[in-house]
Amino acid sequence: MLSIAAAVAVAQLVASAVGGGYWFDEVYMLAIGRHHLDWGSADQPPIVPALAALMDRVAPGSIIALRLPAVVATAAAVVVAALIARELGGDRRAQALTDGAQATALWITLAGHWLTPYTVEPVQWLVLVWLLVRWIRVRDDRLLAVLGLLVGVAAETKFQVLLLCAVLAVAVLALGPRELLGRPLLWLGAGIAALIAAPTLIWQAVHGWPQLQMGAVVASEADALYGGRTGVALTLVLVPGI
Repeated sequence: MLSIAAAVAVAQLVASAVGGGYWFDEVYMLAIGRHHLDWGSADQPPIVPALAALMDRVAPGSIIALRLPAVVATAAAVVVAALIARELGGDRRAQALTDGAQATALWITLAGHWLTPYTVEPVQWLVLVWLLVRWIRVRDDRLLAVLGLLVGVAAETKFQVLLLCAVLAVAVLALGPRELLGRPLLWLGAGIAALIAAPTLIWQAVHGWPQLQMGAVVASEADALYGGRTGVALTLVLVPGI
């Protein structure tokens, strides 16, 4: 799995070097990080803008340096996908197949070197799922506290992780293991997540929840970029790849 992850990292670094200028969302992250860094913004939590500002401070104007966190996240996601397969009982062949699926997903191949929330997010979701699946197998409640820590960090990257948590909670209620919901460390983890996410949620509340107002803006972007909801639906079918 490490060799496939290394190949992905090299490919994404090459794409960073030869792929032209900044992706427009990267310019947005840089603008927030350089000039408007705060606990929140109209539609972004602070982690990726802060990363953009940090990399720009370390190597001013270097597009390759800016993209290093995204490349690391994309390569790490390949490893974590294989770890999930292993937790589910997959042998080396199953792990390699899962590795390959993650490594060759069309959207990951295209966007895996852009420093944006949606390139840092996949590895966070995968680690979250890995922790949950591993807990189901080994019942080590310490994993639940770590899971809460990760949810908080992911929420400071992109709020959509809260939807993932809601879906997982419904799945546990419907299908089990329901004993998960009675574990004290799960609720400790939830408290940790809430504590980490609190500064951005407070920022949003103080500023009138601009994140909620961005729905209409994003919908209009979908109309312009993808041809509306139908185009988005077709894109979602195509971008996972083989």
